[in-house]
Amino acid sequence: DWSSDVCSSDLETSDREYAARAVAALGDGRPAYIRLLADELIAMRAAGGGDGMDAVGALAAAIAPGGRLSSLLGYTYELRLHRARGYGALKAILEILSEEDGLKLTDVALRLRRTPGSTKDYLSWLEDVDLVVSRRKRYSIADPLMAVWVRLYCRA
Repeated sequence: DWSSDVCSSDLETSDREYAARAVAALGDGRPAYIRLLADELIAMRAAGGGDGMDAVGALAAAIAPGGRLSSLLGYTYELRLHRARGYGALKAILEILSEEDGLKLTDVALRLRRTPGSTKDYLSWLEDVDLVVSRRKRYSIADPLMAVWVRLYCRA
């Protein structure tokens, strides 16, 4: 159980449970992210940085340039974009969606300055590689941490 690694026995059970829930929520329930955040909390605690309970601090450190989560997100972003077609336009769409979540096709097309038909193709390609999801005809980046990473590091 990683929560016992993150929070030593001198911390209250409720504090450990809070840290575990915070890490799981910030990691969007994704095991790789949760492990990276838990490892960051362990490293922070070992280095004497805080009380070992600062999940948001761990996220900030992990997603900072050179952080393990930032590296993982960058790798995933590039890998999936290279699997799809239309690399430049796809990057532009992801940047648009990182700025504003839940846009309709026509809104994305207007911001992209492309036709709705070609924009629909691009969005479909992004859905095919699991970077974008559509709910009720509104598009979002599938992974909330990827959306944060794109907004931070993928400016044109």
